[in-house]
Amino acid sequence: MGKRYIFLFLITLTTVAIYFNIIYRNPYFSTRNFMKHIETITSPEYRGRLTGHEGSEKTINYIEDNFDKMNLIPLGDKGYKQSFKLNNVQLSGECSFRAFDARGNLLKEYVYGKDFKEISFGKSIKGKAKGVASSSIKEGKPIYLFEEEMINESEDDYKLDTILSDNGVKATIYTTDSYFRFRTPYKLQKNYKSGLIKIMVNPTVSKEIEAFSRMGVTFEIKTNTENKNVEGKNLIGMIKGSNQTLPPIILSAHLDHVGFDSDGTIYPGALDNASGTSFVIEAARILKKSNPQRNIIIVAFDAEEVGLLGSKYFAENPPIDIKNASVINFDMVGSNKNIPLSVLSISENPLSKEVISIMEKINIKSSKLYMDNSDHASFTPFGVNSITLIHDDTDKIHTPYDTIKNVKEEKIIDVFKVLKSFFTYNDIVNDKNFNVHENIDKVDLYSNYIFLSFITLVFLNGLLFIKRKG
Repeated sequence: MGKRYIFLFLITLTTVAIYFNIIYRNPYFSTRNFMKHIETITSPEYRGRLTGHEGSEKTINYIEDNFDKMNLIPLGDKGYKQSFKLNNVQLSGECSFRAFDARGNLLKEYVYGKDFKEISFGKSIKGKAKGVASSSIKEGKPIYLFEEEMINESEDDYKLDTILSDNGVKATIYTTDSYFRFRTPYKLQKNYKSGLIKIMVNPTVSKEIEAFSRMGVTFEIKTNTENKNVEGKNLIGMIKGSNQTLPPIILSAHLDHVGFDSDGTIYPGALDNASGTSFVIEAARILKKSNPQRNIIIVAFDAEEVGLLGSKYFAENPPIDIKNASVINFDMVGSNKNIPLSVLSISENPLSKEVISIMEKINIKSSKLYMDNSDHASFTPFGVNSITLIHDDTDKIHTPYDTIKNVKEEKIIDVFKVLKSFFTYNDIVNDKNFNVHENIDKVDLYSNYIFLSFITLVFLNGLLFIKRKG
């Protein structure tokens, strides 16, 4: 009986050791972990991760906790945080849009979130404008209507706003069916002396406004947006490489999104960009165990949605020398649509060429995009090779419908394979120490099987112990 008891006890210890080795020393990139991170930071309490808002602070704390668990080396001003100041448009109250007939009677009250919505780019200000709408600047009407769908963020918007303001325009109405989708943010101009009240409407409402305008109908627009001075926070951690003479690799993603609107609707931002943030967190977990040759800088940028401000600040104030670094940014990765993984850069550079070549070698469908609408663009003025890997699916971004359903777990494996191949082809990590498990369910099944075996053995040991005592 004693030998049998000792034998079962040793088997139990071995089972426990194997189980904890699988759970706590998992050498694989886990798509399950990736999805759990997305689920967390897109949940309602994170409030759409608007820079300077409490939801953003909660996100920052979550990422910081993960960096801390991985024992990354802090490179911020205070721990992992690199703080900077910015001006951000935030909601401060309700918005309304109404039409009145010639006698001043209420003709129609438009529904917020269905017929119209405030705009928070450029110098969008709080206030009220009332008058006739016109699509001609020369008429000098207080409300200007864009007849065609024209909604974006660029330097041209600043110039156009200035022209409109100089011609007596107080408010602008944009037409869009995109529901709060803007692609190229820019920094608020310092010499913006005055702003405009801005709303957007869907195409049906736009046509109605045109018809009403011909009838002399008066419109009243009221918005409650404020330009606030807030603090943005990048999070920076480092995995130390074995060869300090080699330049670093920077892996980045932006943590912020567009927040919520005046009726409380939250914009979760799952694909944009909880996906990139979650990918970088999980990649860092595996890289920490891979003993890389080069320093790996892990960065979560803040304030991308208001003009790439976090990455610009980082590029201007790097915590270590990044002169010859390579920047791989992740923005909107894992779309559930059947689209290629794009390599986004301002223009072709050695890094973009290399990554495209790698994708061809490992048979991953790719495309090239030359744009400045993600954080890679902040490094180009400093001569740093940079790209963004992106599944360029814009159908639901900056809408309440960009939920975790917009992200496909299996699609992220391709993104990891590209990163893994880049590291292994350049001898930055050992191939065996940096891997993805393509069937994580089997790993979970194996873990659960071992755990149940452990419980069974404990039960049997207990029975033997009781029997022996008896």
